[in-house]
This record gives sequence, structure tokens and C-alpha cells, in this order.
Amino acid sequence: MKLLIASLGIAAGVVLIVAGFRSSVTGDDEQNLPDNIERGREISAWTVPYYVSFALLAAFLLFNLFIGIVINSLEEARAIELSRMQQDDADPHDRVLAERVRELRRIVDELERDIAARGP
Repeated sequence: MKLLIASLGIAAGVVLIVAGFRSSVTGDDEQNLPDNIERGREISAWTVPYYVSFALLAAFLLFNLFIGIVINSLEEARAIELSRMQQDDADPHDRVLAERVRELRRIVDELERDIAARGP
């Protein structure tokens, strides 16, 4: 569970970086994504491919994280439902009722045979 929470924190941080939110570290209030890309292109021609691959990878990881959470929740719900069904099957009250129904069926069968033997 701690790993999941840590992963959520990392994913949230990546989303904030990829979305191009203003940086509070530099104090530059006018900083945005197009300016950052232009500054990066001044440094290297690989800035745009790096950023695009980084954004795609971050989106892929975030999407897989949400899918993992949903699948894990579904598995937990199924396990809970299965344990409830097993508890219902093991209920002694149900066994007593089933035995009483069997006994009543046996008595009704005997009565029907007696009625059939007496005839009209």
C-alpha cells in the first residue's frame, strides 16, 4: 500500500511537470511550456523528442496506474463476495432448514403413497 501511495505521488508530480505549471523554485511568473521548449531548443535539438517521449511515457505510466487500481479493487470485491458466499453456505441455520425441508418432503411422499393405496 505504501508503494501505491508513493507511486501516486510520483505520478502526480510527473503530471504537474508535463502540464507545464509555473515553477515556484525559479520565481519566474511568466514561465510556461512554449517558453520552456524554446529555451530547451537553444540548448539541444533533442529537446522536443525528449519532451514528447517523456510526456507519452508519463501518460502511459499514469494510465497503467489507474488501471491497476481498478483491477485491484475488482479483485478485492470479488474476494469479499466469495468469502460472504462461503460463510452463507456454512451457516448452521441453513443446514437445519434444509434438513427440515427434507423431512417434510419425506412425510408428504408417505402421505401421497397412503392416499394412492386407499384408492378413490
